[in-house]
Amino acid sequence: MKVKLFKYHPRRRSLLTSCIVLEGVPVKPNESINDVESATRHILESKFNAEKNSIEREFDKAHRVGPVYNGHQRIIMRFKSHSFPNRIYNSRKKCNDRKFKLRPSLTKRREKLLNDAREKLSSHGSENFAFAFSDMKGNLKIRVHNKINNRNVFSFKNHIDLADIIFKVNGDSDRIESMCFDEFDVIDNNNVDTSIDIVDKI
Repeated sequence: MKVKLFKYHPRRRSLLTSCIVLEGVPVKPNESINDVESATRHILESKFNAEKNSIEREFDKAHRVGPVYNGHQRIIMRFKSHSFPNRIYNSRKKCNDRKFKLRPSLTKRREKLLNDAREKLSSHGSENFAFAFSDMKGNLKIRVHNKINNRNVFSFKNHIDLADIIFKVNGDSDRIESMCFDEFDVIDNNNVDTSIDIVDKI
């Protein structure tokens, strides 16, 4: 069995780290791109305590992306530097309105892998695993409740890494050798790490 591992293209990484996803903004009838960008700037200033001058200087563009759920659709924002979205993301817990959330922008493959990880963790013992998450650089990680070799955060890049972490944390001595590949799907050759429609459209 051959497993093809894909490299995360440096240019895509650069694009993704200058972007950030905003959730919780209702879709208005007949809204324009200008409406979306204006609402985005306002929310960054009023809900995430970003300085207006910094927003005007750093903000590049924004648009809706992904499916609509209950009248809401994600907004992907792009900025002129990498440092500004990092500052905004790191201050997300200070948001005074919990309906608005900030997420790192991920490629389609990584977004699916992160969702798969969350499903697997919930079915393999939530008492051992805290949560799966992504940092602003698109690195996927799992936090566990109890440290293993003085670590409580583990990185994964594919389903095999994910399975290895689960077996390691759950104390299975056979680890990867005993896992079922039908359960942890091997990366398909056509499932290339292409950018999410975030970057393609922005």
